[in-house]
Amino acid sequence: MSVDLTSYFRKYEALVAQADGAFDRVKNAHADCVKCEEKCADCCFALFDLTLIEALYIHHKFNEKYQGSEKAEILEKSNRADRRIYKIKREAYKDLQAGKNEGEILAAMALERVRCPLLNEKELCDLYEYRPITCRFYGVPTAIGGAGHTCGKSGFKQGREISDGQPGCCSQPVTADICGTAARYPIKKYKTGGFARSAIFGSHIGF
Repeated sequence: MSVDLTSYFRKYEALVAQADGAFDRVKNAHADCVKCEEKCADCCFALFDLTLIEALYIHHKFNEKYQGSEKAEILEKSNRADRRIYKIKREAYKDLQAGKNEGEILAAMALERVRCPLLNEKELCDLYEYRPITCRFYGVPTAIGGAGHTCGKSGFKQGREISDGQPGCCSQPVTADICGTAARYPIKKYKTGGFARSAIFGSHIGF
């Protein structure tokens, strides 16, 4: 049975617009620190979860845009990435069962590098306009689970106070949310469970 997700997609697109606006405000206020540019693919190797609506939305847009051999090629890349991620998560689970500290496990996973199947040979995203919210925020500081994160290529430094450029907005350290912006978005980064890259194409969400 086909389900019409149009209304949910519109709400998600509104959220994406807010996320892009937040990123632009930080970039404008801290242009010397935000290093995002075309063909900088650092974020395209990071491990992170997708929310369900993101997975459904990207799956929908992927099927709209790609057919035939192009689609098959990306799906094959996705399957290879999925197998690699499965091994990483399996080792993380073994470490957790052995009593290793969960924070240390997640920190180790944050160092893992797996190429996104949507990153093409030109170092460009094949679905850039529909990329997840985490990808859109990657170049600026965010707070996830109470811990600060930012791109390693950025110019932001631990403890440096920043603002998102809004009038009357208080300054905040990099280890905090960007004036609460990040906390309003369902971003889960560097988790052991949930997202395998092939899921964005439906193989793990029942399509």
